[in-house]
Amino acid sequence: GADILHVYNGPNTNVPLIGSFSGSSLPPALTAFNPTGCLTFQFASNATGTFPGWQADIQCTCPSPGNTLS
Repeated sequence: GADILHVYNGPNTNVPLIGSFSGSSLPPALTAFNPTGCLTFQFASNATGTFPGWQADIQCTCPSPGNTLS
């Protein structure tokens, strides 16, 4: 199997999985939809070779005044 990057919607791997990604295709933009605003990244390697890893561009924004996360 391939190396896989799992992304979870929250502060640990016990929350819903947003998606699992592998290969050279870029995943879509990912957004945290939870009260903490956290995303958890878990990288699983098949250990069959050494290649460049992955890179994340992360942006943090606050809700507009009057809007709340639920």
